[in-house]
Amino acid sequence: MKEKSAANKLKEIESKYAVEKICYEGIPLWPIFRVYLGAQLIFNQDRLVKPNKENILKGISYFFRGFTSLFRSYNYISFTTSGQRKTIEDKFYERTDFISEKFGKGLVVETPTPDHKSQKKYKKPVASHMFLYGVEYFIMKFSRGKSKCFQGLEIVDQIVKEYNLKLDVRFLTKRFKAQYKTIRFLNYFWKTKFVLMTTPYTRYGYVYYFKSKNIPVIEFQHGVINKAHHAYNVRKEISSQFYPDYLLTFGENEIKVFDDSNYIEKEKCFPIGSFYIDYIQQKDKKNIIVEKYPSYKKYVAVVLQDMYDDDLFNTLSKAFSDLHETLFILIPRNKTPDYYKDTFEFCENMVFFDELNTYEIIKMCDIHTTINSTTAIEAPSLGTPNLLINCRGLSREYYGEILTDESVTKIAESADEYIDFVNNFDEMTKSHVINSNNTIFKTGFTNNLNKTLSIIYEVNTK
Repeated sequence: MKEKSAANKLKEIESKYAVEKICYEGIPLWPIFRVYLGAQLIFNQDRLVKPNKENILKGISYFFRGFTSLFRSYNYISFTTSGQRKTIEDKFYERTDFISEKFGKGLVVETPTPDHKSQKKYKKPVASHMFLYGVEYFIMKFSRGKSKCFQGLEIVDQIVKEYNLKLDVRFLTKRFKAQYKTIRFLNYFWKTKFVLMTTPYTRYGYVYYFKSKNIPVIEFQHGVINKAHHAYNVRKEISSQFYPDYLLTFGENEIKVFDDSNYIEKEKCFPIGSFYIDYIQQKDKKNIIVEKYPSYKKYVAVVLQDMYDDDLFNTLSKAFSDLHETLFILIPRNKTPDYYKDTFEFCENMVFFDELNTYEIIKMCDIHTTINSTTAIEAPSLGTPNLLINCRGLSREYYGEILTDESVTKIAESADEYIDFVNNFDEMTKSHVINSNNTIFKTGFTNNLNKTLSIIYEVNTK
């Protein structure tokens, strides 16, 4: 019997239990709790990040980066991460760099993931999110979650017991309150009219505050949005105060997810594409991979994923050793090449390629391989077809209903099937592959972004 996805397990929980009755001082807590329980259901471990020595030291090192910028007035505030930045001609860009000046002055509050990049290479100044985390940590240290203010904790106890989960109710509640108070304090200076945000489901205290002040919250899509993603498949309608007012997606496909989800109304989703996909599509660069390794007949970009490395290597070890005429370029996420070389058996046709970034490598290869990384929806827009590995059923769960053109995306269930697909790979034109992905990534990011923001601005400033 197939294992239920985290989204379906949450749906089951929400149908069995009166989760809307879980509150603190009358504020519903289930929208916060479901995100962390969903992540735990996916990874079979508690994924809640708490302050520790490492991130406290990082906070101290970045605490005053852009500090004075935090105490000025802005037309919009953008919360993002350094991981969202991409290199274009020796500068590090992120999405708000493309907002027209007519929308007024904005501030980017950036979380280092794992570190901030060189400020000299940013197009606009930013403030580090570490100051906000520091304030929140201070507030949490001196606050208490009063037991008499909670309602419905017995429901939480029943859920975690039945599904063998863990949930630090008091920590999450105190963090929510600390986020709310921190943003309330800073908005005294900001007086912002709009908020742009990546992953608002990790910053519900911010969202709740801005929504209480009728300040529109606009989310940028950052990764895969589908019917398997627990954060976006909100079955039980509890409170819209936790969810964004608008969602700016990569393409049209994501909008279908909200046919039966209470995360956001379909009419408030706007496809805008990706500035970096547009850039890499148009960038003309000689294929230095082929130049360096000219003896191979096929070139495969393998995007690794920290949580699923063992699955991928265990499944593909036979393919790596049998496909002598195929070069596999391995693209790590957070781990180093040395980690992989020390942990797994390597063949001569397995290499790392530091001279290029992930997207440049994918574009220059004949095939792209991963399990369920976001690169699976990005690769076809770069002209490179997919050959996915269905470890734990994740490729089909995430992309079976999205990447439906079987000439462009194939899913292998085993090493033998993978080898067969590679050996019988049918070459196709880059334009054919790119065109197959038009509903997943809309082209013309800058124009789409500013046109959409104009609509939102007009609606909310009448």
